[in-house]
This record gives sequence, structure tokens and C-alpha cells, in this order.
Amino acid sequence: MAGQAFDPSAHLGETVTVCGAAWDGAGGALVHVDGEPLYIEGLDTWPEELVDAQVEVTGVLRARGSQVPPTSDDNPIPLHGLDGETFALVDASWQAAGGG
Repeated sequence: MAGQAFDPSAHLGETVTVCGAAWDGAGGALVHVDGEPLYIEGLDTWPEELVDAQVEVTGVLRARGSQVPPTSDDNPIPLHGLDGETFALVDASWQAAGGG
């Protein structure tokens, strides 16, 4: 994919390997690839030595719907969450980029 940005929606259901910056977000650990956050399913935070480092992550790419809990008559104020579709790498494995 040299020369073009990574489009996650073009690879849904595929096992992919991506390289990007490891960040901890409000929605969990993610790897930032070509401006797109890809969450790591089941990982809340990166190990300290990988935060803000370049990582290589392999996993099955999935789309996730909104993750904002629904409101109710008793609680009409929206709660914190991700209000749009996000992408996640499932059954992921990772390592520091450029090494093992």
C-alpha cells in the first residue's frame, strides 16, 4: 500500500498488519494509522514502554457501531462513549515496530 493511505473499510474481515503510533484513548488502546484510529479489541491500555511508540499490529479488522449507552426517561443525558462507527483489530498481536 505504499503511496496511499490505509482505508480500513476496504479490509473489513481480513487479517491485516499495520504500523503506527500506539496511543491510549478513552475508548481503549489504539494504533493510529494514516490518521485513522484502530482500536485493539480487549486492550484497555498499552504497556508503558509502548505508549507513543511505533508498533506493528496484526489482527482481524472489524467495524464497531456506536458505543454510547442509550439514554432513558430516567436519565436523558447522553453518557460518555464513541458515538460513531470505529474500527477494531480483533485477536490482535503486536510488537515494537522494527523488532521483536
